[in-house]
Amino acid sequence: MGIFFRKIKKKHVEAFEKSVIELIKEEFPNVELLSKYSNLLGGSLCHEPLSLCLMHSFDSEYWEKNRNKHKTHFRLTGIELAQKPSGHFVEIPLVFSFDTLQYIVVDEPMYFHRNFDLNRIRVNNLRIEELPPLKEEDNEVHKILDISRGKYGDKLELDYSFEIELNGYPYYTIIDLEDGNYVATDKNGVIYRLIHDHEEPVKKISDNIDEFI
Repeated sequence: MGIFFRKIKKKHVEAFEKSVIELIKEEFPNVELLSKYSNLLGGSLCHEPLSLCLMHSFDSEYWEKNRNKHKTHFRLTGIELAQKPSGHFVEIPLVFSFDTLQYIVVDEPMYFHRNFDLNRIRVNNLRIEELPPLKEEDNEVHKILDISRGKYGDKLELDYSFEIELNGYPYYTIIDLEDGNYVATDKNGVIYRLIHDHEEPVKKISDNIDEFI
């Protein structure tokens, strides 16, 4: 799904993620803990911020029992990579949600593995910025669907929505079907099924949210 397997490879991001977790595990033990129960499924190009957006699956039994331990949402700075070919170290901002790496904020995300030496990584003055939950008026998917936070609250997962770009078009998740699969909306409020690693990854399933529900 997304840009994996076309330019940057899954193995490159997995190696980077593993190195980051090793460097920060003392400061963020729950990040290391959850990594033992998660798998990287795919990635997509995101524009706000310009970044590589990662998608993970979690061990369902562990997640149901322990999800309340993993409610973090923060921006981490201080992780640096050596830039090619100069060798100069550049800071790579990262965003974690639910103790999982979600965004690698970098120019030209699809060439991340070519522009940096992923084996030369270091910590330089690690800093954390707690990110507040999205306000309803700032949540893109609420604007698109034109619904209040309470409406369909027991059926949709709008507060945890994020953007996935496929074939040049952005989609916004509204239900996590697990294993990297989602129900999502486009900017016109049309509802789609997004299936990871499928011959038809995007399929329209409804004209609008009311019809879908």
